Amino acid sequence: MTLLGKPNTRGCDGVGRPRLGRFFFAALAGWLAVSRAVAHEPLDISTRITIHGDRLELVSTLGTDGMRQLLASTGSSPAKIAESLRSLGPDKPVLHAPRVAARFFSCVSNGQPLVAKTVKSVSEGAEILLTVIFPRPAPGTLVVRATCYETIPGLHKGVLLIEDEPTGPLDSAMLSSAKMQLTVTVPD
Repeated sequence: MTLLGKPNTRGCDGVGRPRLGRFFFAALAGWLAVSRAVAHEPLDISTRITIHGDRLELVSTLGTDGMRQLLASTGSSPAKIAESLRSLGPDKPVLHAPRVAARFFSCVSNGQPLVAKTVKSVSEGAEILLTVIFPRPAPGTLVVRATCYETIPGLHKGVLLIEDEPTGPLDSAMLSSAKMQLTVTVPD
């Protein structure tokens, strides 16, 4: 194509082929690399525990296959499992029985088990955001055990971060089937 008698090579590679195709494939490759880096694989897990003034909040991002196996281990019906994995949006969490928490993580404060108050999940397609609320642990020793490594065969290594809201980070660990427990001291 010519513009005022001169070949129009803007937006072309010098021989008349549009650069748009190359740009598109480069952008697609970049997007796939970034999305792969942030998305969870079906058996990935990462967990953050925050100790608030009135509760302990465990928030975990779990791949869908891991969540499916977790719910199946608690006797959830296939319909309940399908509902939990279906994306309903962040404003429509699925509530679960407290027995789900026991098969996922256990928390023991000064030798006394903490019993989950609420367990809810939100599906984001390839991953599930699982939130468990426990009573606030007493000052002293808190033992957190990732029972999910016994419940979910093949679960990948995952990071656990524990923080106290007013004082900051308490500890962190890379959890696996070989190392399922982290002990911290909860301040007054």
